Amino acid sequence: MNKVIREVLKRQKKTGLSDRQFSKKLGFSHCTWEAILKGKRNPGYKVWGCIMQTYPDLAESCLDVMQAKLIEAGKMK
Repeated sequence: MNKVIREVLKRQKKTGLSDRQFSKKLGFSHCTWEAILKGKRNPGYKVWGCIMQTYPDLAESCLDVMQAKLIEAGKMK
């Protein structure tokens, strides 16, 4: 789990929302959030976009993660 997701999880715990309620607040499915938390899935661009929209202060960190993902895939230098 990367540091941005850990920060989002920390914020979820502060809200007291369940995984289902929190994922709805962010704008994606409970199944997606659960898979990310269990390490079965990496966040995609939609998830990063939802996180940035909900938590603009995390936008730069989200963009850094997305850029690293593109570089790793060989789509960006």
